[in-house]
Parts: sequence; C-alpha cells; structure tokens
Amino acid sequence: MISYFKEGKDKLSICEDSLTASVFDVLKYFPTHYFWTILKDSLLLDTLPKFSGEIQEIVFWPKWSAENTYNSKFVEPDVFIRFSEFDLIVEAKRYDANQQYNGQLENEVIGYFNEYEEDAKDLYLLQVGGLQENCTKDSIYIQSKKIAQSKTNWSRLLLIITNLHNKIINQQLPDQSPLIFLFNDLINAFAMHGFHQKKWLVDCDTYKINSNAIQQFNF
Repeated sequence: MISYFKEGKDKLSICEDSLTASVFDVLKYFPTHYFWTILKDSLLLDTLPKFSGEIQEIVFWPKWSAENTYNSKFVEPDVFIRFSEFDLIVEAKRYDANQQYNGQLENEVIGYFNEYEEDAKDLYLLQVGGLQENCTKDSIYIQSKKIAQSKTNWSRLLLIITNLHNKIINQQLPDQSPLIFLFNDLINAFAMHGFHQKKWLVDCDTYKINSNAIQQFNF
C-alpha cells in the first residue's frame, strides 16, 4: 500500500492517523528485538523496561469504556500493544511539538483500567510527537497507580530507523533483504508525511578547492 501512494497511483490523505498507521503497521512486522531496539533508542525520555518480551497483540484505535473519564462515548488511544511482560499505550500526534496534553493521557489510562484492570499487568505510556517544551514529566498518577511515561518524536524515530538501516546494509547480514524492504517502506512512509532523512554538514564529505584557480576567474 505504501508503494501505491509513493508512486502516485492515488493521493494519500495526510493526517495523524495515516502517519501512525504507516509507521507502526510496518514496525509490527520486525522481529521483536528490532522493534524494541528502535523504540528504546529513539526515546528522549525513557522509562520503558529494558526487555519487552514478545508482542502478543497490537490494536489500532481500540475503543474503551469512557466510565470515570471526561469523554462522553469512549476512549480511543492510537495504538495499544500487549507484550508478554506488560502493556503499552501509544499516543501519537501529527507533528513533533506542542500537541500532547495530560488530560487525554489520563483518560486513556482510566479507559485501560476499565477494560483490563483484572489482568494486573504493568502499564506504560509512550508519547510519539506533539511533545511540549518541558517534557520532563515521567509519570502520571491514576487511581493511586503510578504510570510511567516515555517520549519521543517522529524526527528522532526516523533518525534511529535510518541509522539502523544503514548499519544493517553495511554489515551485509545473511537473508537481510526482507529487513531492508521493511526499512525502505518505513523511510518512504515518513517521507510521504513530510519527515525526511537529514545529512548534517559535519557528516558530509569534504573537498579541497584550488584557491589559485578561483582567483584566475575574470569577474
């Protein structure tokens, strides 16, 4: 589907949900250790466990009971991932800054407990994009429970994906082609949403210029 839009067969309706689905729909196909490495290495604020265990379930936009929240109908986080060791709520925003707000996160945690409190699993929050300038708050408290928050943005996530992509290409691992295809789809998904790979000046090749030749130009 990414190639369908990338090659201009139709126009993608760019929005927060299309970005979230384009990225996490591809990430879910990676072996879990790659998936977890990418997330962990991208974090600007990291409270996630070192190891995740295997992914048991991943759901986009689940609808949970709005009981005890400010929502009238339901609570809808962007992505809900159940690992063998814990659960993870992902709240994503369209751009990198100034869109997240704690009231929404608190409602999502309450909605989670409405559905899964009897499971007695640890719960973590991950904010992707929309970060406020002061993004040091690392937890929220709901029903006397401390829920740890981790934070990243799309630009940082793309940087980690690009670096790992290049590393795998340079290592020339056996049977790496499927991984490379996944990385290419991820990078294309970011590009379609306006996030592009950047090469900093410090990383560019340097060339020496013959200053004597320049002085001979007749201006």
